[in-house]
Amino acid sequence: GQIGRERVLAAVADLPQRQLACVVMRHSMRNTETEIAAVLELSVGSHRTHIKRGTTTLKSTLGDQR
Repeated sequence: GQIGRERVLAAVADLPQRQLACVVMRHSMRNTETEIAAVLELSVGSHRTHIKRGTTTLKSTLGDQR
């Protein structure tokens, strides 16, 4: 089934601040890993950790709809 827009936005908004920033910058704004790391003053490895944790949380909250 489809996930409602409001449900997705609520789940994204519930992410911790760094995870939220990394996920939005990567998936919505299409920034590169290097760009995100520079803007957020993170190492690329730390950025990847935030992306992974945020994505895992969203999949768990919303269900993996692939």
